[in-house]
Amino acid sequence: MSGRVSRKVLVVAAAAVVVVVLGVVGLWRWGPLGDEEAVPSCGDVADALPEVMAGSWTLTRTEPKREVDRSRVRCEFDFTSADQAYRGRVLLSLIESDDEAFLRRTATTGPCEGEAVPNSSAPRYEVARSCARRINDKIFASVLLASDKRYAYILADFSSPGRPIEQVIAYANLSAQHITDRAMTLEATD
Repeated sequence: MSGRVSRKVLVVAAAAVVVVVLGVVGLWRWGPLGDEEAVPSCGDVADALPEVMAGSWTLTRTEPKREVDRSRVRCEFDFTSADQAYRGRVLLSLIESDDEAFLRRTATTGPCEGEAVPNSSAPRYEVARSCARRINDKIFASVLLASDKRYAYILADFSSPGRPIEQVIAYANLSAQHITDRAMTLEATD
């Protein structure tokens, strides 16, 4: 019987050690002891957008909940330029990770709809892709960037009735690239 009790005690002790080790690892990786990667919140991005593009920015959607995952965020904004000439919507996704290969792969294989367009900030990144497509009176501009620590994807649609379509295309591409560049360098405040 004592052999049986000893075995039970040993199993319970081993299980307790496993639980304690997993708890410490969890605290170190995801809890207050960890240095979890953190992308800026949608609020941080919203605060920075007027510096990038003058106008009215309205945060319309944010995912996931900040308290659940601080290493990724997805935000959607409505935009009206300061001169009221351009209107649009911007969808921004950010991921922060130590897995540089994952970030590069995500930017390389992600959706870049339309024709490729030049991106003047491409040399600063591991991967930089920019594309644009016209659908009716809207221009859709997408930008995918990856650095060694962060991935950003933006899909922006802009329209401007009465403006030459070439001007709207240039505005959409430049705006999408500037917003994405700012999102890549923006720090989380929370």
